[in-house]
Amino acid sequence: MNRAREYARMLRVFHRDSVRAEIAYRADFVAGVVLSLFWHTWAVLGLAVFYQFATDIVGWTFPEAVVVLGMFLLMNGFRQLIVSPNLRQMADHIRLGTLDYLLLKPVSAQFMVSLRRFNPILWVDCVIGLALALAGAILHDGVPGPAALLLFAVTLAAALLIVYGLGVLLVALVVITVQAEGLEILVRGAFEVGRFPVDFYGGVTAWIFTFFVPIALITVFPARALLGDLPIAAAGASVAAAALVLALATLVWRAALRSYEGASS
Repeated sequence: MNRAREYARMLRVFHRDSVRAEIAYRADFVAGVVLSLFWHTWAVLGLAVFYQFATDIVGWTFPEAVVVLGMFLLMNGFRQLIVSPNLRQMADHIRLGTLDYLLLKPVSAQFMVSLRRFNPILWVDCVIGLALALAGAILHDGVPGPAALLLFAVTLAAALLIVYGLGVLLVALVVITVQAEGLEILVRGAFEVGRFPVDFYGGVTAWIFTFFVPIALITVFPARALLGDLPIAAAGASVAAAALVLALATLVWRAALRSYEGASS
């Protein structure tokens, strides 16, 4: 218990330091917020174009698709909030040899390399995405009931853990490849698929982005839960997938550390 409180305290310190660094340039911070609002409004208008002459697309109405878009904006914002800055920082650690110092600290190295940096302006994207998802659900069928909100909370937590696990996995790959930029471009491209329900892509593509690349698990499953249209078994599958991703990421991270020879080698 004391160990958990210590990690929580360090997490607050890390986030506080990141916020201080961000608000030191207040004009940039305000400009970032304004740009976020602009691009998110543009994303909704772009989605509306698809529904200009149709009431639904492969069974998804416009309000339902808005919920998925909101989840995409939330999860993509979370990715950029935590995964992207730590991925870039990890590449610097490898090049400069400062990873050696992190490994000597009496705390989890995985914790340090995956949660040391934040991009706090991306909280704006997360909040806007959540608000948009809730608005779409209300437009669809009124305020979600307690059961829908509970399943949504479960699948949302699982989705956040999946994204974090993928971040740890990418950080581990940086130890091996020392290439953060290429990995980030690859992940960014995969995430863009989640802007729409995977059913839009159809066939094998939809299957791949549900079971192989877990895009549906982090956007469509929480969206369906919020809409009251997700079986409990599917929510359980999300939790199981999150546990699997975290376990796999930890194993790969440990394997990467075993292959790391240090800055002096």
